[in-house]
Amino acid sequence: MRITIGWAALTCALTCLANSPQFALAQAQPNGAALRESFSLRIVDDRGQPVAATVVAGTVGFERRSLTLPHWTSADEGTLQLPALPARQVLVAFASGHPATSQTVAELLKQRDGESSPATWRLPAMEARPIPATSGPEISVELRGDDVLRELSVRLHNPTDKTLKVPTAGWTLTSNRVRVLLTPLASRYTSDLPPGSTGSFTMRWGEVMKQCIWLPRRSGDATGALVLPEPPEEDHEHFEFDAAGLKRQLLKLPSPERVLERLGELEASLVFDRATHRVGDNILVYLRLVNRGSQDMKIELGGDYRGSPRSLRFCVEVRNARGELVADPFPNPMCMGGLGGEQTLKPGEPYWLTIPLMRYRDIRESGNYEVRVYHDLGWDHGLDYANLGKNLIPEHHLAPVATATIQVDVPTAETAADVLRELRELPTSSDNSWGQRGKPYSDFTLLRHPVYLPAVMKWIEEDGGAAPGYLGHFAYRDSTAGVVALGSIRSREATAALTTLLRHDNPRIARGALGQVMQRCPQPVQDERLVYGPYREQIELARQTWDPALKPALMEYALELLTQGDTKEQSLQPADEEQRRGYRISGADMLRAFVRRADYPLLKGMGPEILSAYLEHTGEQLQYPSPVSLTAAYLHTLYCAMADGKSIVEGRQAGQPLGEAFAKLPPDLDDMTLSRIVRDHPDVRPADWPRRLSRMLRSEIPRVQAQALGSLTPPANVPAHPARGDEAIRKLVRDCLTHRSDIVRAAALAVIHSAPMPADIEPVRHLQQTTKNQFLRGEAETLLKANAEGQPGQ
Repeated sequence: MRITIGWAALTCALTCLANSPQFALAQAQPNGAALRESFSLRIVDDRGQPVAATVVAGTVGFERRSLTLPHWTSADEGTLQLPALPARQVLVAFASGHPATSQTVAELLKQRDGESSPATWRLPAMEARPIPATSGPEISVELRGDDVLRELSVRLHNPTDKTLKVPTAGWTLTSNRVRVLLTPLASRYTSDLPPGSTGSFTMRWGEVMKQCIWLPRRSGDATGALVLPEPPEEDHEHFEFDAAGLKRQLLKLPSPERVLERLGELEASLVFDRATHRVGDNILVYLRLVNRGSQDMKIELGGDYRGSPRSLRFCVEVRNARGELVADPFPNPMCMGGLGGEQTLKPGEPYWLTIPLMRYRDIRESGNYEVRVYHDLGWDHGLDYANLGKNLIPEHHLAPVATATIQVDVPTAETAADVLRELRELPTSSDNSWGQRGKPYSDFTLLRHPVYLPAVMKWIEEDGGAAPGYLGHFAYRDSTAGVVALGSIRSREATAALTTLLRHDNPRIARGALGQVMQRCPQPVQDERLVYGPYREQIELARQTWDPALKPALMEYALELLTQGDTKEQSLQPADEEQRRGYRISGADMLRAFVRRADYPLLKGMGPEILSAYLEHTGEQLQYPSPVSLTAAYLHTLYCAMADGKSIVEGRQAGQPLGEAFAKLPPDLDDMTLSRIVRDHPDVRPADWPRRLSRMLRSEIPRVQAQALGSLTPPANVPAHPARGDEAIRKLVRDCLTHRSDIVRAAALAVIHSAPMPADIEPVRHLQQTTKNQFLRGEAETLLKANAEGQPGQ
């Protein structure tokens, strides 16, 4: 269902079963601001006939007033006259004769800064009659956690021999006082249940209080006859859990008033080391939590930092004196989890959390700033992937928000060196522990302001930018602290300074500068909507720091790395062959930023000599997992050159447009580049395609073979070329199943899986029985099972 509420009129559309009610909102009467308007509600069935119904007003999220809100019953003509209601109010209709049909009709306009904006509430339609229990999954609920972190763990099991779809509309909790519509949370579970399988999901009690629809119990509604036992404790009450008529279960849950009271016992405040800070300082914000209640309180922390520049469950908002939100330096962070768990707050004892402010907001100007800090504490389910990385305090939350004001100044050119000297004297590790107030430490990735450039360069010239004990971020551990500091400065001048360090006689400085320069090179991106995560931040960094005048020097340097595997300044020994391969990869990656079609002939001529030494290299031939390889980097660079700088990011995109880059291919296009083009662009096929395809499938370069095989499995919205069914081509595909390279065998399996033929089965079975690669074995087993069951390949 989709309901949209406008400024002067309210309209509604609802889809239900045949003969079930429909709801239509009549023209509103404009009595001033939209929030103060009254309006009429007309309830009709599919044939447009009036339907009598009870309409109950409730709120999104528990509020005490929801227990005393009015309800209305429509007259014979099915029309209600409704007065103005508070913001966030919702209306739910219970139609006569259809007690199971309860739908949200409207969420009224929200008032923001004196203006009204439309609000939309979506709730799936539910069936008019309860579903027999025998036709649905078995559902049970287990309660876990304490009062504050209470959660409903819902287990679903399919005992039948058919796949079942879990109905997520009509899930409710009903007490003697209220009825709670759980559908907004239950709708998270969208998976079907295969025969004999089990699924589960959780709903936090705090989430139920915050996100679900709370209605007062009335004698006239569909649950009016339900009477539940009163619990022995005053701070709990009984709820009947109803999963769309499939399952009813009695639960004892903390009363919402008691939970809100308990949450209100947590005091949150912010503390700083000093009142005035400087841009470039690692400004530490200390979040002080104190449990003012008489019982222990549970919170949850962690699980939000691995691979990320910060702990993502914190949301930090900083506004300047003009009320403007300061930019986030990492707006697209990754997160691969991390350690975490439940923590206990003892009554009266302060519990400290330390937040490095400049990793959340990029303050660049002098002035006074308001700082607001929030952590979900496990009460607002902050570990949901949709919540991580937003760095915005949610509009509705249970966990507290702490606020304070600080003053930040930008150093002058004369004082910047003093600031840097102070930072170098601080410990280089935070050594923080949950619950304890952290100690100040240096973070050289925060010296973003250009005012620090002279001081940092002097530091590098004097002692290489050394900082005893410095480890820093894992990506920069092969560098020095000074080079990391230089790489944090977002200016073209800093990029030019890093370029001069590429040929430094200190290997750590040179390697560190190489990593920093590559982060600033403009990447060939055709459509930024296809870009996500830290790659988008790299594109923005290049916009701020790239100078086209640096291209000639960097082009020469990158070609030297690609062809030699090092530079004359490095002079690696033969024993450093793996490091040499890494330098070649870096050279190919850097060239992607500069190469154009005019550079293509030069690059193409280098290929055979560069790649011939790595045809048997294990790291170049792996598919599961697929490591960074020189072959892939070099072929991608050729592709970018032919695309004339208009390439998209690495990876296949379904339905990717042809564009002008490949509208006319040169007749002497080599197989290395053509294999990549035909893999990613299903609408590009040369006139002599079968002959070229056969040649590529016999290439001595495994990745060329794999890319050519990829051209035989186009996206679902693009028809396959007839060559896929050609018997001569098909025999070459089957021959690839015995190739020495994982990437070739995997690509051949993908072709067969997409359109299996009888002659393919025995070669696939042989691969399944002989390969030592568990991933390839699993793919082959899946294909053989699908063939035995008579199912088409997926």
